[in-house]
Amino acid sequence: MGASISVPLKSQRAFDRTTEFMENHYRPWNEVAKDHPEVHIPEQYDGTRNLTENVWCHGRQFNYGFDYSGGMDHEYAYRYTIIKWMALRAGRKAKTAVGRQYGITVPTVYYVYDGYDCQPVLPTEEWESKVNDYGGHNLCDQHGFKPIWRLYKYKPDGTPKEIPEGAEQYVAERDAENDIIDKLISEEVQRLSALWEQEKPLDD
Repeated sequence: MGASISVPLKSQRAFDRTTEFMENHYRPWNEVAKDHPEVHIPEQYDGTRNLTENVWCHGRQFNYGFDYSGGMDHEYAYRYTIIKWMALRAGRKAKTAVGRQYGITVPTVYYVYDGYDCQPVLPTEEWESKVNDYGGHNLCDQHGFKPIWRLYKYKPDGTPKEIPEGAEQYVAERDAENDIIDKLISEEVQRLSALWEQEKPLDD
């Protein structure tokens, strides 16, 4: 069973410039993590999924993103961060049904999951004080980054889970790996941001 995640870019020009920029500078997850053996990538999985222009998205033009099936949690986190990074740089703005549930009444940039599900992208500095309790899920920094959710430590509502006796080492090892993954993802989108500012692909 496949799925997709994409960004509706705001114009043909934005689509052309953004896809060209990403073709020159985007790195798949296995390349980002290759020098870090502590980040576990199963042998049967190479982590090389690339961006594609052929992402189906109901009723929307200029979409760019990932078609995929399966994968690792940390690559999911990486893909979503890349998508949000592009939305913040060149995405189309719209009012979304999900945004209205969060108390948002103005157009925002957004991404689309599986062709239909439109999710607003909300920089924390601008939106943290404006959205309701449900909106925190979509907050991120100016680069689209948000730390990986530690499902093995916290319940969906953010309260800590009780760690079973004997699982302390497992939790510590997962924390250490996820700290590295968060650092790699954050540094990678900061690298893209610096290149975007240097090349200014939408400014001429």
